[in-house]
Amino acid sequence: MKVGTDSMLLGSWADFSFCHNLLDIGTGTGLLSLMIAQRFPEIRITAIENDAGAANDAELNFYRSVFSDRIQLIRADASHWRSDTILFDAIICNPPYFTNGPEAGNAQRHQARNACHFNEEDLVRIIDSSCSDALKIALVLPVDRFQSYSKSLDSAGLKIVGIMKIHPKQGKTESRYLAQWGRNYTGEPIIDSLNIRDSTNQYSSAYKKLTEDFYLGLG
Repeated sequence: MKVGTDSMLLGSWADFSFCHNLLDIGTGTGLLSLMIAQRFPEIRITAIENDAGAANDAELNFYRSVFSDRIQLIRADASHWRSDTILFDAIICNPPYFTNGPEAGNAQRHQARNACHFNEEDLVRIIDSSCSDALKIALVLPVDRFQSYSKSLDSAGLKIVGIMKIHPKQGKTESRYLAQWGRNYTGEPIIDSLNIRDSTNQYSSAYKKLTEDFYLGLG
């Protein structure tokens, strides 16, 4: 399975303690669903994917895992989908983030990363139609997309709980935010930062500690 750094970080960091039904929006090959299933054995997961090739891979990865009885794959376009049977109390998503930049090298990757296919308005629609009052949401976002998502989620009644600022290397400016929101949260957000690589370009001790349950032999 192809493992992306953004999803590895998000799946290792997000806190879904006391949640029961999680929606993985745009699951791709299923990495985030499998990570959450491993970390939170009480959660049942619904994973949505519209791309046929990725959905086929996710289906096979779920089937081969020990968590197959807790993960359901739905082949659908999340921008037009709603749940008729489950009220979700957790959402995880690594959203698309290219809005006006250069297109990706092929149509499949362009769809996966172009914000016209799923955006913050689509996320709010799913929240309004398919989620409970105890909802928690965790996203990984480029820095320049954070405010837009945060404003939309605030309008849907969710408050920021925590932010992890991700620096690609020690001394470099942060390029991503891991962010979590919750309903009925009244405290101040917990803000932290993490360097993926240290000054010698090796994986940092903080990155290795965060992802240690999923990576073998990080050097």
